[in-house]
Amino acid sequence: MKANKGNRISRIIAIVAIILLFAGAAYAEILGNSKTKKYHTTTCKLAQKIRQENKVIFKNVAEAKQKGYAPCKTCSPDSAPAAVSSAPAKKK
Repeated sequence: MKANKGNRISRIIAIVAIILLFAGAAYAEILGNSKTKKYHTTTCKLAQKIRQENKVIFKNVAEAKQKGYAPCKTCSPDSAPAAVSSAPAKKK
């Protein structure tokens, strides 16, 4: 039963991320994996496999890079339209 619940939650998260992406929101554009230190587009097949406890949401590519994450070689988030159009993150 737990596997079904986790799978359902993952699907819901993916759907919300896609809705936000198509709505032009600046949220959930880039998904990071805290275990692998890679970042992905929300539509990347590898991003869909990130465990909830390892999932990190970045506003844009600049924020992911600033945190030390590397781009996924499968989805190439650096060349994705959402990644290019996002403003760089403010430094703290």
